[in-house]
Amino acid sequence: MKLTQTVDFWLTDINIDEPVCLKKPFYTLLKSSICRRTFCTMLFKDGWALDDIIPFSGHSNVTTLLHYIKYGQEPAQVVKLLTQWDNEEW
Repeated sequence: MKLTQTVDFWLTDINIDEPVCLKKPFYTLLKSSICRRTFCTMLFKDGWALDDIIPFSGHSNVTTLLHYIKYGQEPAQVVKLLTQWDNEEW
């Protein structure tokens, strides 16, 4: 998808009976939080240490960062990583 491609954006509001479809360029729907999450996820997948990603993400701890990024790992691996981090078993 190109950033300038027109996409359907459905607007719903409690003051209207039915959703309204607006045509908008894709780039107008991007928000800074989406870009930040993607950036942090890409750093993590590239092998960056979690402590090195935190300054970019603005999170106060690694546990919160791990819930924020999209890491694509099996839940058991994530639970193990969170447990080790919380117990400082590095």
